Amino acid sequence: MEEEEEVQGFSLRVSENLLRKLTSAPEEVKESRVAVETDRDRQLVEAVREEERNKRRQLVERFRERQQRKARQREERETALVQALVQDLQRSNFRPKMKTVLCESERKACMECYRENPSDPLRCAEAVKALSSCARKVQLERVSTETQ
Repeated sequence: MEEEEEVQGFSLRVSENLLRKLTSAPEEVKESRVAVETDRDRQLVEAVREEERNKRRQLVERFRERQQRKARQREERETALVQALVQDLQRSNFRPKMKTVLCESERKACMECYRENPSDPLRCAEAVKALSSCARKVQLERVSTETQ
């Protein structure tokens, strides 16, 4: 049997009643009125009925396998979609850590001044003002770029 192409956006639901009819035993199905006169005829009729039961079982099994395959494919597509959405959200909400230290030269000058003047930190007022000014400038630049 040739494999059919999958049609996007199309689904088929099979009722419980149809499944019951497909899987029902021959006793539940209306008996055909075949005149059975000999044992050979009875054997032929029984062979035909058995073949019909086998065909029904095979049809139901193929249907179930196809439904399971479709469900797996649908789940794989939805999983891929969810993963893509998660990645998009992570990219938009989380920024990578900055690799460069802002105001590095001012910070180093301030720390050096404190090391040189441990007993008189007021001598480092100019270095602290320079670091504070740099930090304020970087903060204003970041705020202005985020609002644009």
